Amino acid sequence: MRQDIDIDQLMMETWLTVTMLKKGALTPDGTALYNKCVKQVESVREALERAGYDDASVEHITYAQCALLG
Repeated sequence: MRQDIDIDQLMMETWLTVTMLKKGALTPDGTALYNKCVKQVESVREALERAGYDDASVEHITYAQCALLG
């Protein structure tokens, strides 16, 4: 059974990262930023899977998250 989760809360770190970069934040280490983003995506996927979301929903949300980060 799927549990309701707060998607806004779940994606907050990703939105903050995207907003900071859009507003001109600089990153001295591109590899570190990439790794941070990968961890954000993995964390959201794991939370969705724990909450019982089906594979298609997890994939769609992951795609949207990656599009924001890309």
